[in-house]
Amino acid sequence: MNGRIYYNVLKNGTNTWAASKSRDGSGNVQFIAQGAIPSSDYIYSTPTGTSVMVDIKPAETYYSLNSMVLYTLPLNGGNPKAVNANNPLDANATYSGFWTNNYYIYNKGITVDDDDNYVYSKSKGYAIDKSGKIFQLSQTGIVGITEMGGNKFAYVDGNGKASISTVANGKVTSTKPIALTNVTNLFKVQNGTAAGQVVLFAASGTFALNADLTLTKLNGVTWDNSAIYESATGIYYFNGEDNECLYKMSADGKTKLKLSDGPVTEIYTISSN
Repeated sequence: MNGRIYYNVLKNGTNTWAASKSRDGSGNVQFIAQGAIPSSDYIYSTPTGTSVMVDIKPAETYYSLNSMVLYTLPLNGGNPKAVNANNPLDANATYSGFWTNNYYIYNKGITVDDDDNYVYSKSKGYAIDKSGKIFQLSQTGIVGITEMGGNKFAYVDGNGKASISTVANGKVTSTKPIALTNVTNLFKVQNGTAAGQVVLFAASGTFALNADLTLTKLNGVTWDNSAIYESATGIYYFNGEDNECLYKMSADGKTKLKLSDGPVTEIYTISSN
């Protein structure tokens, strides 16, 4: 990421440390913190810097401990800063969370069921910013979230409800419900604007969220037959009404284009190139 490789290493052959180094092998190893980066999902980059979640107790794999510390670094691998060293996050709360440009969203108090699935409905959604400030975002655990621009976030909670919250000065200043039930997830789709188009998947279908919070149903698009990538414009799907042929639909659902004959059964990768 940004010309650096992030990895975990045994420092002095004993203690596990999160580290990084230039991808061409030049320069010294930078030791970020004692602990381990759980996976690449816990590294996030923006134009202003890189954020890394480090598990400071990586050997304790069978417990959900207060062990997750957020580190921020300059883009080129400068000195790391621990923003919540005195208040580590719970591991399960963090593992069930998501990055946004300015926050890490996590689910405080989350539990797992007998099949080791997270029970989002029994937790509350929180956010931590890059200075370590924490605030509550939702009364229920957050299953999926996306930024809308203007300090607004659209998200789905553990009860299948979708909402839009505005954040200012480290707190939620307003929350508006989206008129859907049994929502399973949401994504932001590129449509030529910086804010993008929010698309929601629900039991009753797939919907584009309009600027006035009304909804446009995207006929033919389902969770199982589509692919959405925030770096690519439009929605790619195979059309059950046309021999499962590959189609592209605009993010607002107004136009669609047939790309290939069918039947298509999987869509693996969409490139913006």
